[in-house]
Amino acid sequence: LFGAALGFACLSSLWMVPAALLAAVVIAHFACPEWRTPAAAPFLGASVVVALVLAGSWPLALYLRSPALFAEWRQLALEPHGAFLANLEYLFSTGSWFAWPAWPLALWAGWVLRRRWSDPRVLVPALALVLALPMLAWWVPAEDVNMIPLLAPLALLASQGLPTLRRGA
Repeated sequence: LFGAALGFACLSSLWMVPAALLAAVVIAHFACPEWRTPAAAPFLGASVVVALVLAGSWPLALYLRSPALFAEWRQLALEPHGAFLANLEYLFSTGSWFAWPAWPLALWAGWVLRRRWSDPRVLVPALALVLALPMLAWWVPAEDVNMIPLLAPLALLASQGLPTLRRGA
């Protein structure tokens, strides 16, 4: 199911955030003791195969139908757009209001749970966010709509810190 989710996510919008999530899960399998099991390698292998088959189905169909349209899509989807630092600055400046109040809560969660970074519930969303941010800054144009995929890992990380907040905070 994880591979299917990644494959469909690649088909639905940007490929960078599913790739960052896959990288975060692979790193978590090495970093989190509870995920280091004999079933980890088959799970990751099957997930990658299913994700690649699903994610590659539409580009392959497009290439077979019209190589010229495939070349245009490839340029839009796989080649960098804009300057990295300018895009990164845009993501941070726009993200300050776009992701409000998730980012302060995510920072709070990162601080109060700093001793639990080996917990996959904390590590995977944090790594996915940290890996996806520079990928988006490199590959997508500076537009608000490209920040929407960052909200899911940000909200998952923020939710881990909510139980530690004072009542009424």
